[in-house]
Amino acid sequence: MPEKPPDIEKRMFVVGSGRCGSTLLQVLLGSHPNILAFPETFFFDRLAGGVLGSLLRAGVPMAPTRVALARVQEEIGECASGPFEPGRFMGPSAAIDCFREMLDRHTLDAGKGIWVEKTPSHLDYIDLIQRHLPDAHFVHVLRDGREVVASIRRRARNYPTIFRNQESYRHSTRRWNRAIRTSARYADQANHTIISYEQLVADTEGELRRICGEAQFDFDSRMLSPRADVAEYVAPEERPWLKGAHGPVVAAKLRFGELFKPDEQARICKRLELDLYEKLLAESYA
Repeated sequence: MPEKPPDIEKRMFVVGSGRCGSTLLQVLLGSHPNILAFPETFFFDRLAGGVLGSLLRAGVPMAPTRVALARVQEEIGECASGPFEPGRFMGPSAAIDCFREMLDRHTLDAGKGIWVEKTPSHLDYIDLIQRHLPDAHFVHVLRDGREVVASIRRRARNYPTIFRNQESYRHSTRRWNRAIRTSARYADQANHTIISYEQLVADTEGELRRICGEAQFDFDSRMLSPRADVAEYVAPEERPWLKGAHGPVVAAKLRFGELFKPDEQARICKRLELDLYEKLLAESYA
């Protein structure tokens, strides 16, 4: 097990389906005076996704490890030198060690003891992350699949050059179902917390206290007042689809009925694994 630097108390990952409210939670957590919230790094997607990822997972040193680490440096604002040699190929274990060291050092330099990284799709790499960071705590953000599908469609329409091919509900229902099934696999593990977006906006303090209790760090009431500088760091203006995380906690407008015709709504509801979603929430809040 990798050693934590003396003052690193906790490492956390916020994961989910995307468009689930994870950025809002990231800003709230980052408003804690002892927590540094990082922007989306997509590190494990770049390291372990696709065909090249399968070779990396087998331990083959390759250039994508350097690319993944360099992009993390860009996202979090690390100095160009970093904790790795840019010209050296490395395997996934060494790359993950460098990733951890970057975030640890950045956190300690900021005078904090806890860091939280939020890339929703890191949900797909939990086993890999846990092998290398076995003390990490994961917070899964669940949101009603109908509203996730609507949010993904709206984002695709508003930013078609960035989110092309995501307007179809077939894409978003598959994505949401996979996320729910994945979260369900980890729901009974002590280092995983399942929360509901709807509950987070309805009872923000209660949900944050539950996360603090399960992740074993002290609640601080300053989390209830989202900090503008944290929002600007994790949801910068060049990613305007994340702007809902700026400002006070307000429930997102319901758009499922607005964006889909009744026949589409019926087909979407038939495709979504809503029974599993309801079961997972019921068990998590029992």
